Amino acid sequence: MVIHFGTGSSTILLKDREVLDQASRAFNEGKPQVMIVAGSADRAGTPAQNLLLSQRRATAVLKALLDRGLPVDRFQVLAKGETELAVPTEEGIAEPENRRVEITWR
Repeated sequence: MVIHFGTGSSTILLKDREVLDQASRAFNEGKPQVMIVAGSADRAGTPAQNLLLSQRRATAVLKALLDRGLPVDRFQVLAKGETELAVPTEEGIAEPENRRVEITWR
């Protein structure tokens, strides 16, 4: 499951709240060992800025899932910055698909 973000933003858009609801349902139905919340950023900005932005995005998604009643001890939160891009780009390129948080579980 993926939630996308605007340029330089860690605000979850209204249209993505359904993804959070789906993730919450998946957790409650499957009781995974751990849910992984991995934030990413595109390559517009410095690597340090993008790492912090990816952390803010992952934290925003974690908070939204916790607000839905999921237990904090079942999460692993990662900030990938501009590494492991969904769409590889050159430095300085703003790619909407790379401004994301991916929610997976095992």
